Amino acid sequence: MKKKNSEPKSLGLAFYFGVLVTLIIIVSVAFKIVDVVKNSKFDGKHSFSTALIEGGKTDILFVSPAKGTITLLSLRPQISVAKLKSLGIPADGYIQSQNTIDSSAKSTFLQAILHKRSVSTNLTIFDLFRLAIYSQGVSQDSITLTNSNLSDPALGNDVSTIFVDPTIEQEKKSVEITNAAGVSGLGNKIAKNITDIGGNVILVNSSPSTQGTSVIYYKEESYTVDRISKMLDVKKIKKEDNSISDITIIIGEDRESF
Repeated sequence: MKKKNSEPKSLGLAFYFGVLVTLIIIVSVAFKIVDVVKNSKFDGKHSFSTALIEGGKTDILFVSPAKGTITLLSLRPQISVAKLKSLGIPADGYIQSQNTIDSSAKSTFLQAILHKRSVSTNLTIFDLFRLAIYSQGVSQDSITLTNSNLSDPALGNDVSTIFVDPTIEQEKKSVEITNAAGVSGLGNKIAKNITDIGGNVILVNSSPSTQGTSVIYYKEESYTVDRISKMLDVKKIKKEDNSISDITIIIGEDRESF
């Protein structure tokens, strides 16, 4: 009796298995790309600030696609992202390196990509590519460099003029802030952050009782509420009410260290 040849069948199974594995890899990569794009911070249209922390100093690079400009504020001594927020200096993203990245305002993001393994950042690779492409297209005449010391009284004026977002200014959404964290002065500190990017803060008050979780209520979708939500890392919820403002921010105990 002749033995049946099982080799063609085995080859067929191996082929289909290989196709299946390839499809799984393709789908996984596609999902990864979608996730990276979804979690990206820079949209290529609106103003964006990045803190570059390295070499004993902190550089804040502010790009404004609407104006086609880059503004670099160089601070000494070096300062953390958390401390930047406490000083009212907005930073949508950060790049931190133990070593000095040899770069100019135009090449910072390109250098961050090339040294990706030696830097820590909350920006996606998609963000870095878009920022690098934008920066390379800005002429040298449209780059402004400002040096400042943290103890310089003029720093507040620099911040209030450098980081204004034209879209937020145009939308003119009114913002109300309620401090329900039980931390004195927190509402005013956050109000300064919002005002410095062009926000229209019309009221800051304190709640007689504390609230555990921060939340942002808004009446209608806008770039302003999206930007503030991302900047504060606070969830936004659409809510129709009779409040005097377009956007109401309740600061809870989870943001007491802002």
